[in-house]
Amino acid sequence: MLPNFSMRIRPDTKLQLRLGITKTRTKPEFGALNPAITITQRAPAATLDTSCDLRFPVALCGRPDSFGSGGNPNLVPLTSTNYDATVEYYFSRASSVTASVFYRDLFGFISNYTRRYIDPVYGLTEVTSPQNAGAGRIKGVEVGGQTFFDFLPGALKGFGVQANVTYVDGKNRYPLATAANGTVPELPPFVPIPFVSKWTYNAALFYERNGISSRLSFNHRDPYVTGNLYNNGIYIGEGVKSIERLDFSISWNPIKELTLTLDATNLIARPFRSYITYGADRTYIRDVRDEGRYFGLGTRFRF
Repeated sequence: MLPNFSMRIRPDTKLQLRLGITKTRTKPEFGALNPAITITQRAPAATLDTSCDLRFPVALCGRPDSFGSGGNPNLVPLTSTNYDATVEYYFSRASSVTASVFYRDLFGFISNYTRRYIDPVYGLTEVTSPQNAGAGRIKGVEVGGQTFFDFLPGALKGFGVQANVTYVDGKNRYPLATAANGTVPELPPFVPIPFVSKWTYNAALFYERNGISSRLSFNHRDPYVTGNLYNNGIYIGEGVKSIERLDFSISWNPIKELTLTLDATNLIARPFRSYITYGADRTYIRDVRDEGRYFGLGTRFRF
């Protein structure tokens, strides 16, 4: 049984305040609990490779003989205590401004982590599997608003704008069992929570009138990590550089039964760039992908 407290305060017809305190419990996905590990042995090298991966202790830093991946039957549910407060102001029938703050006190965030060990059969083995992180927290602020320019004359009333900006700070302790592979403090350090960007903002210009529905939207997302590794006293973070997109769509109903559409996505066409960071002073691009622009025409007829 999980407690849930919520309150709405409405001083007048234009202003609302919402408060909430909840507890949530999210079980691991069934596949993540799979106890099996698949091991792939590396083909023998033509020449002796004596390089040392400094992310790992000296006894484990050589070239792995085998690689593995699998689940973790010891995963526990992610638990979180959530605090939310929101202010909403509706200054006209189709216009509003909102602001919210939130805080999550959590434990056991699940992500994939990599560790190495010496197996009596497969030798030096590098395995990636899901693990529960330690205690963590997510805190942030979001501000947004939207309005139609209904004070403009005639067909111009159909124009409107919508925008929001979000700041999120999310960290949790590195998994103790995984961190024990290397030389780390007794209590593992706080590391960024994967797939959480500090800043995200969206802006859109839209038009809704006379059978036309169109939207030009811009999105920005700050860099975020996709994985953490902390071994031998060195922090390694893998992630994605900042991403920006510009999309446009328009539909037109020349008659009630017929709809014509045009879609254009990723107009800026900035490349996807992932990176890997070794410590605090070395960052390298590891993957660049040109995702291109996409255009589509469509029609729909209703009998």
